[in-house]
Amino acid sequence: MLAATRRFTVRMTIQALALLCLIGIAEGADKRRHTPEKMLPDDSQQALGLPGSGKPGDVIVESDHSRQGNALEIAFSRRAGQSMRLYGYDAFAAAAHATPPAFGTAQSDYLLGPGDEVRVTIHGGKHDSNRRYTVNSNGDVIVDQLRPLTAAGLTLGDLRRQIEREVEITLSGHEAFVSLDGMRRMGILVTGAVARPGRHEVAGSATVFDALVAAGGVDKLGSLRDIRLVRAGSASSIDFYGLLQGNDGADPALRDGDRIVVPPIGPTIAVAGQVKRPAIFELPADGHPFRRESALALAGGPVLPGPARIVLFTISDEGAEKPVESDAGDGATIAGGWALADGDLLLVSPAHDMRVGSVAIAGHIRHPVLAPCPR
Repeated sequence: MLAATRRFTVRMTIQALALLCLIGIAEGADKRRHTPEKMLPDDSQQALGLPGSGKPGDVIVESDHSRQGNALEIAFSRRAGQSMRLYGYDAFAAAAHATPPAFGTAQSDYLLGPGDEVRVTIHGGKHDSNRRYTVNSNGDVIVDQLRPLTAAGLTLGDLRRQIEREVEITLSGHEAFVSLDGMRRMGILVTGAVARPGRHEVAGSATVFDALVAAGGVDKLGSLRDIRLVRAGSASSIDFYGLLQGNDGADPALRDGDRIVVPPIGPTIAVAGQVKRPAIFELPADGHPFRRESALALAGGPVLPGPARIVLFTISDEGAEKPVESDAGDGATIAGGWALADGDLLLVSPAHDMRVGSVAIAGHIRHPVLAPCPR
């Protein structure tokens, strides 16, 4: 009787344990179904803009191209051992959330076209007036008591001087004041690697950057070094890095009928470590050699003054990564003398980590100190 009771107790215990195991397995599977997997820690995901990096409740909408572009950032981040971002693309996100400037900021070099409105104020006595005139479809502006004047293709400053001369000749003793009172809209076709390709309406004073912002910005698989502006059948290449660095002429004004084409991103390199602006940079599209010093300048230079230790990681034809070490300023080395190639990674660190004329006291003491060393 006692043996039968023991057998019954053991059997019930085994069944209870099996039931608990099944419940645990089911709960674990349910959690895995509702918990997104993370390839990187939260801080790395947030730095790279990956899904799951926002706060609870945030909705992140990314295009397929953005996710593929992030793959380039992830690849360089793993090689460098720190979060790396593609340089320049954040400018479009910042501009998209900026408050557009109020109208009235047109300069004298603004190029007039059909649909623009100018206000002409005439003072002097008998023929005083203050009226708005529209540039018609023929490109002319017809001001009361003056002959028709061609405005399309002229700058605002040129038209102002022309009206002033006409008033002096036709209406003796009067003077004219001309300002832009209404700005036309233009339809610009933007194609290629942008978030919203298609025709977008922009202001008459818009530049290439404004049209790209209207198209949602350049995708991370799109080039910033070879943006093409097609005008009257001919194409010109725009290096947007010039605009990011404040160079004149890097953001030309648009005209009616212009088209913008953003090709795929070209070869890329990265500069990481102790530099002021670690990032992934696209190589110039002109094919000229891009050397180590130029890459360091784009990265803002080393964080600390003094000699730096630079390790160049190149990718061989077999896909293996090969390191080559040099010191900053040593142009005879491979890293300094050779042009950088697609996939190259520069790691920068101080050449020396030492202090002169000081002594550090650390360890099992109450107050660790760093003090000058008396001579």
